[in-house]
Amino acid sequence: MFDAIFHADWSVSKSKRWLTKAERNQSGWEISSLAIAPCQLADVLLGEARHSRVLAGFDFPIGVPAKWADKVKLGSFRSFLDQLAQAPDPVFFKVAGSRQEISPERPFYPAKAISGVKQEHLYAAHGLKAFEELRRQCEARTKHRQAACPLFWTLGANQVGKGAISGWREVVIPCVNEGARLWPFDGELSAESFNGLTIAETYPAEIYGWIDIKFQGKGGKKSQEKRSEFVPQIRAWMEKQNIRLSPDVAAQLQNGFGAAADGEDRFDAFCGACGMIEIANGCRAAGAPHDPDIRNFEGWILGQKAEDSSSH
Repeated sequence: MFDAIFHADWSVSKSKRWLTKAERNQSGWEISSLAIAPCQLADVLLGEARHSRVLAGFDFPIGVPAKWADKVKLGSFRSFLDQLAQAPDPVFFKVAGSRQEISPERPFYPAKAISGVKQEHLYAAHGLKAFEELRRQCEARTKHRQAACPLFWTLGANQVGKGAISGWREVVIPCVNEGARLWPFDGELSAESFNGLTIAETYPAEIYGWIDIKFQGKGGKKSQEKRSEFVPQIRAWMEKQNIRLSPDVAAQLQNGFGAAADGEDRFDAFCGACGMIEIANGCRAAGAPHDPDIRNFEGWILGQKAEDSSSH
């Protein structure tokens, strides 16, 4: 199937983007690197995919809520990306600074954390009755994790909106313009007849459940000690998936990805790649339901089972 896998723990700040690379070999997979992502990541991925089959995963939303798509009469998410690519400075990407600036054409809010900002401002401006109505189907709570933050909300530690804006502009749109496939919008996750790049959305917190990682107590994922507790079971899981590590990556894992603040980012970049390998090995289905809203507008989190979602 795929020859190489990349997984990025994304951030608006380029200095906080961690990228894991895994390569298929005769005996299975080797996770060969875990480092800060190169500045021109789109060019790197497209270059890798010129003569091989590459799957790249990003932990930001790739898709839009179906209710919003209906309000703005969107043809499809893929056609919408083409429109964004052709516009010199799309208003869609300009985060609203006040509740009065929120509109169907300018759906992200708020630009800054200022006094008086409420989630109600966002969903009410979109003609909805609750914050939950802004979520895509794949963002609902599952048995492995809590509900994900909706795309258009841009405040707080769990917000994903600003990351999606930078990710679409810097990676998704440039790659799609050069012929990359976008899962699930461009069909099933298969590389048998496709030499090139496939891009998919991931969610490391979802993958924790596959490896039976459950953070509890003080510190959670931010704690090097807590991360280190899961090293033995991660290694046991890797054995089942025929995954080996380069010496550098092995040292990072054994050290719980370090004591620095970026340890949790490295951990997510690593776990995301592990989950993608499980899917590439055929041990887990890609998971996107055959729902027109999902396939045309919302997209799906790679490997998430529809039956695990609280919305089903």
